Amino acid sequence: MKSEEQEERKTEVGGVIFLGPIPIIFGSSKNISKWMLVVAAIITIVLILLYALPYFIS
Repeated sequence: MKSEEQEERKTEVGGVIFLGPIPIIFGSSKNISKWMLVVAAIITIVLILLYALPYFIS
């Protein structure tokens, strides 16, 4: 049974693609794009730390 009032749902998507050290960020809205920028920054920092870790250990 379908109701007369249908709920309107809004789906937002976004993503980060790394081409070498350069992140390409996309999103369906400014809010999602900002979150993807934060995610890209965190991933970049983690990758830099993992890359530099052997130099700090030895």
